[in-house]
Amino acid sequence: MTQPHTTELETKSREEGAFDPYIVPGALGECCLAPEGPLDIFVQQSGLYTLKLAAIVNPGDTPMLRLNVDGQYLPGPICLKPAEDKAGSLRYLAEGIPLTAGRHLLQLTAESCRALHGEMHLTLDTPD
Repeated sequence: MTQPHTTELETKSREEGAFDPYIVPGALGECCLAPEGPLDIFVQQSGLYTLKLAAIVNPGDTPMLRLNVDGQYLPGPICLKPAEDKAGSLRYLAEGIPLTAGRHLLQLTAESCRALHGEMHLTLDTPD
């Protein structure tokens, strides 16, 4: 049965019994920041995205994230900034991630921090 807002790719994947990609914007499931393989995602709308994730950062360190989209690294690491204005928060944001509409393989690598297992969220900030 097709759910409301189900994309053509989701419907086709279910019919073929194939793996459904994570639909973006939205949660990227229960995974860690450096999975053994890339995350299979389907971006519904092109634009600049923000990734929200949980990470442990040592005081004084500058946490960063390197992103590989479809086998190519985005320029430079992206600095993570706290998602909340309270001490001890484990939520961080990586902003300004350019993604085009369609299916992609996304590989994430943390620098100067340790990502925690759990959901990550990609949200659309600026549509194209």
